[in-house]
Amino acid sequence: MSHNMAQKWSRRKLQKYIRENDISKFKHRLRKYDIDINEEKFKHNNSMLHIACENGSDVIVRYLLKCGANLLEQNSLGQVPLHLACFFALRGRRHAVDELVYPLIVKCPASLDVSDKEGVTPGTLMERLRNQKEQRYKMSDLSSIFCEGRESREVDDNEEWLKKINEEMETEYGEGFGFSSTYGDDDDYASETYDQWADRIAAERSAKCQQQDHRSASTSRKRTQIPKDSEYEMPKISEEKRKRFEKNAENQREMERQKRERLDRILLTGAKLKYERRCDELFKRESTTDAKINMSFGRGNDGEGRANISSELLGFSDIPWPYAPGDNLQSLEKFLLGDLKKNSSEYKSYLKRQQVRWHPDRFLHRCGHRLVACEKERILKEVVAVCQILNGISEADK
Repeated sequence: MSHNMAQKWSRRKLQKYIRENDISKFKHRLRKYDIDINEEKFKHNNSMLHIACENGSDVIVRYLLKCGANLLEQNSLGQVPLHLACFFALRGRRHAVDELVYPLIVKCPASLDVSDKEGVTPGTLMERLRNQKEQRYKMSDLSSIFCEGRESREVDDNEEWLKKINEEMETEYGEGFGFSSTYGDDDDYASETYDQWADRIAAERSAKCQQQDHRSASTSRKRTQIPKDSEYEMPKISEEKRKRFEKNAENQREMERQKRERLDRILLTGAKLKYERRCDELFKRESTTDAKINMSFGRGNDGEGRANISSELLGFSDIPWPYAPGDNLQSLEKFLLGDLKKNSSEYKSYLKRQQVRWHPDRFLHRCGHRLVACEKERILKEVVAVCQILNGISEADK
């Protein structure tokens, strides 16, 4: 894409955001491309403020005024932004004067006297706006007077029509239903006394209520009726379906068991790898420390050299014990040897390595100088217990 095409595309984007009054996208584009609001020009040499006033984009106008847009800049027709704001207001847009015209006048009163190429100033346009507003008020007053007169006439007409309708209703009511001013003298209704009428109405009401209660009770019984134990029979299932169901249930249980075992193996493998890594970090570092001591200080200064080279103290929780976190010595065999085939060469070599690692004398020689004093007895007691369990496993396999 050439440079001119890119500039043209960028101006189209800006003009689109201004017309849509989209302040967020407009501000983002200004910041992203570092655009000067007074240098960017559009068709007919219009500035951003010209485009915003022409389209009534009041939010963009307020932002441009805040950023210091030039209000006296003229386009190719000699118009300042106030010209275009007044034209927009003259098109009958609501609140255009308050949101567009007045902020521009307050910011730059001198723009009222700037003439365009036809000699029209924003001041003359403001006079036209004022006349348009007064004419609109006069029309609204005339329409209100006309509406009041029409409403008064309509009220009189309505009253006359209501009077005629009432007269017609009285005539139709009396003729159609047999009622007249001598209602009590009618022979058809004189045969039934008030007490008889009241008893009849009460009996009809009672019968109707009983019928509704009976209907609702029968419906609820149908919905909530549960068969008795003597009447209820279990649905019969063929022997083939029952065996197939039991087989599927057994397969499901087996799958769940294998899934749990697989998960346990994964967790055990992860814990064991962590255990081996911690053991390597602890014991190999101690071996390296011993080698440096022997080379640098000799056997006689062993304790002093070790203290100088490795001074980090170890508590009970810092020792990589051979069982899963939260477990105890009872899970030691499963933790160390659970994933190995019993009596295999790998099984025996790994067990032997663990016996050497957790031998009390060897452990004390490697880490005894670094143990916390208050926990040293507890740590050594646990090391002895681990060594005894490993020795018992080794003896049982023979």
